Amino acid sequence: MRRSTYDEKGSSLILALVFVFAIGILLVVITNLAGVAASTTYGLRSERTTELTAENLVTMGMAQVRTNPTICNTAGPNLSNQAVYCSQVINSDTSATRTVDFYACPSVTPCSPASTGKVLHATVVYDDIPPNNPFGGKCSPGGATSTCGIQVSVQAWDINPADS
Repeated sequence: MRRSTYDEKGSSLILALVFVFAIGILLVVITNLAGVAASTTYGLRSERTTELTAENLVTMGMAQVRTNPTICNTAGPNLSNQAVYCSQVINSDTSATRTVDFYACPSVTPCSPASTGKVLHATVVYDDIPPNNPFGGKCSPGGATSTCGIQVSVQAWDINPADS
């Protein structure tokens, strides 16, 4: 009677195939993750650029309205397909002389308090009454002697995510 022997011929081939298959699966997974990370980074960068543009525009608008209260009746700065609009309430009897709401919106969207497309809304209070002013609470816009916006207080700074 002849005894059969089981040798290990071909087992190294199976191990090599399993190893190559596992490495292939791992490479596909890593490539897929890299693609997702790259597209997410691009989306976040675009959203952050939109938000930073809105912040810069509102800051420019705040500086313009600070020394010239009448400018709030017109459209504000416009940059990179965004625009700033503002509305103000004048209270000449208090130290919070002007309360101004700024809205940064895409320039193709009408911008108002009810707008859903706002990227940023800021509420700013300007104090136009100079200290020890014997002449009343009126500011005189323009030039180096401007008494408008002596103090500025940001009451609200609400950023809506650019992708919403």
